[in-house]
Amino acid sequence: MSNTDQHTSLRLIVGLRRTAFATVAVLLVEYGFGLFLFGTTPKSAHGTTLFAAFGIAIASGPVTLIIHALLGTAVVLGGIMSLVRAIETRVPAMVVLNALAAVAIVLAWLAGSATASDPMGPGGRVMGIMTGIAILAYAIVLFTAPRASTRVPAGVS
Repeated sequence: MSNTDQHTSLRLIVGLRRTAFATVAVLLVEYGFGLFLFGTTPKSAHGTTLFAAFGIAIASGPVTLIIHALLGTAVVLGGIMSLVRAIETRVPAMVVLNALAAVAIVLAWLAGSATASDPMGPGGRVMGIMTGIAILAYAIVLFTAPRASTRVPAGVS
């Protein structure tokens, strides 16, 4: 691997670390919102499909539920972006960890929509567990990926 390739790889991993950190930060905010939302789903969402329940929650839920649903959607996009960055690094461990986190985030989003449809169902617990899995996967990325302070070989700008 040439010095330029090493520099590019390090730059990609630094970008991946930043994305993983931002996604963890939003996941923690999401988790906090979720703790206070028990029983706040609109009754008109009960018994509907996942996507209909999501739409109803956005359209007629309390402000905290709307913020939670919109942040959850943003986290899905962040998880996808982080997975794309991991694939660009071509580091197998980073790809696997980010794929695990992305799947967990999508499952948490689906579980959240299921909770809007069936508030007494297992969706809330599933959402919390999947959020924990995603946070753990990103924490491992943050602790195992090279840091920005890693020295680039001499002669590489």
